[in-house]
Amino acid sequence: MKLIYAGLTFLMFISCKKEVKITSEGFEFEVIKEGTGPTPEPNDFVRYNFRVLNNEREIIQDFVQEDYPQVYSVKDSLNTKIISKAIKEILSTSKKGGNYLLKIPSDSLSETQAEKKSNNFLFYEVEVKEIFNKVQYYDFKKEVEFKRNAKIENLQEETKNVMQDFYSGKNNFKEISSGLKVKYLEEGNGPDLKIGDTYKIHYLGFLKDGKKIGDSYKISSGLINILGSGQIIDGWNLAFQNFRKGTKAYLFVPSNLAYGDQGNLPEVPGNSDLFFYIEIIDVRPGTHTE
Repeated sequence: MKLIYAGLTFLMFISCKKEVKITSEGFEFEVIKEGTGPTPEPNDFVRYNFRVLNNEREIIQDFVQEDYPQVYSVKDSLNTKIISKAIKEILSTSKKGGNYLLKIPSDSLSETQAEKKSNNFLFYEVEVKEIFNKVQYYDFKKEVEFKRNAKIENLQEETKNVMQDFYSGKNNFKEISSGLKVKYLEEGNGPDLKIGDTYKIHYLGFLKDGKKIGDSYKISSGLINILGSGQIIDGWNLAFQNFRKGTKAYLFVPSNLAYGDQGNLPEVPGNSDLFFYIEIIDVRPGTHTE
């Protein structure tokens, strides 16, 4: 599906005879689809999705999300970052349903970013989902928060139930190593995560008594980290090498692969086993040392 989508995007980019426009910073962007209706007023809000494609038009990052939608306030000053400024400039003159393809030379990115890209360009596909006035935006925001909170509450309750069953021996978990155990809900697709890969996850974490010690859903659209960076517990580093993009799983981490004797006070006492719900949202390959 990803390759088909990327191929269609590529064909649209090279075959459409629409005018190529230029941002104030001198970057080209093409109007794939014009959209309908008026452009945003100064006090309006623009809801949008965007994807990042490489020079072969393969999707390398996908920011299409419903629980944490991207919204731009037109009255806000433009971000000084090159990409954010260019995208927001496009959004300020967009129309509902519009689809735009922004072309950014790699040498315009930071040195670190450019070194990570072997291609000459990155492409940012921007899709305008809705244009709200102030009242419409706050109604939309309340609806999104209500749905997200309901989803989190249900997920939390389900995870606690599975955890209770696990400790009573009712659920079949697979042992990965050293007491580390996993139960897959969905195995995902693509290659397994490797040390050096960048991943984005959602998670819920609990002590054996049911106390919640971690919840990414309430604070962000996901936690981003590099596998093997040393910033997470050993149990995650070991387990995630059996996960891939789209994996959803319950994970039991014994104390020796979590925070050990010292714990992580005040939330996690010493010698605490931990139980998690894990969802791998995205994976970006890193530099691997075999």
